Amino acid sequence: FVLIDFSIQPAKLKTNYISIPGRQSPLDLSEYLGKTYDTREIQFTFYRHMDITELNIFQSHLENIFNGSKQRITFSNDSQYYWNARVNVDSVKKVGQSYVEVKLKCMADPYKINKTDGTEVL
Repeated sequence: FVLIDFSIQPAKLKTNYISIPGRQSPLDLSEYLGKTYDTREIQFTFYRHMDITELNIFQSHLENIFNGSKQRITFSNDSQYYWNARVNVDSVKKVGQSYVEVKLKCMADPYKINKTDGTEVL
């Protein structure tokens, strides 16, 4: 596999607004008990050279390995950290005569984790 592209969505603050009668705007309680964040999406695009006649078998194999699995994801340019993420095969398609494009979509915890001391970083 050759990694062609990846993207990591920014962390989004979970918001909590309460409407109070007589108040002009809702009361923002988003940070009342500390900041919390939603999961973030990480997407990968890979290419692989292969015999296209085996595409269906290859896709089934990938789905059996990855779909719904919880994985630790580490990037080579940020190797001291990992992300905990649930992985799914988003698509597998033929590209040209002898390549396959594989897209993985991951729902990751908002924080990456330091491999040495376990601290969490956005």
